[in-house]
Amino acid sequence: MDVLEQSAAYRKCGQMDFFSTRGAAQPRKITELFSNGLAEDGGLFTPTQWPSLAGANLSALKNASYPELCWSILSQFITAPEEREFYRSSILDSFDQFGKDPSPKLTLVGGKIWSLELFNTPTLAFKDYALFPLARLIDRALQKRREQATILCATSGDTGASTA
Repeated sequence: MDVLEQSAAYRKCGQMDFFSTRGAAQPRKITELFSNGLAEDGGLFTPTQWPSLAGANLSALKNASYPELCWSILSQFITAPEEREFYRSSILDSFDQFGKDPSPKLTLVGGKIWSLELFNTPTLAFKDYALFPLARLIDRALQKRREQATILCATSGDTGASTA
């Protein structure tokens, strides 16, 4: 079965497929990428189609919390109904450690300048906004397959603890 036939098979079962930027890897669904991010051909996976967040879809997100916004975007890529609630709860639960309101704060500075505060996070690093949900998705994907993983990283930056 070639890549186009596999893509059609994923679409038939309601899955959005992702292809390697180098073109030699088998297509994957996003839930497979949570715990296996790089393609076997060394490429990065990219979706075959990009959902639109324009017009009414974008307006509906105007008052969403940050966790709801994250899920609204990610849910466009998780199309299998049986997996949607599983991963929705993963995203929303990942922000529990942020406190009462995990959304980044906008602060007026000097009367005309607005500052987006990205340090009100558990490790005081902006990367928490992306990495807490990602870590939870990886953990849940491994749990679903009854697997475990150890992730090692090295860093010289001040936000390395957040990335780890």
